[in-house]
Amino acid sequence: RYDAVDKALYLDSRIGADFKSFLSTATGFGSVGLVHGAPFLEIRMGKIPVKKVFVDGKEVAVTGLAIH
Repeated sequence: RYDAVDKALYLDSRIGADFKSFLSTATGFGSVGLVHGAPFLEIRMGKIPVKKVFVDGKEVAVTGLAIH
């Protein structure tokens, strides 16, 4: 889930520490998920500003978000 007002990305995997999903917002789209439990965001077009990241309900430092 992406909250454009707070610029927050919420990831909650029920299938394990590795998954990939499509993300579409009003300003861009791409893929989002976890690799070995670490969050990533692959922006394919546009912009998706992120200031906060939550994995399984716990805030993770934005510097831990791999953006491609």
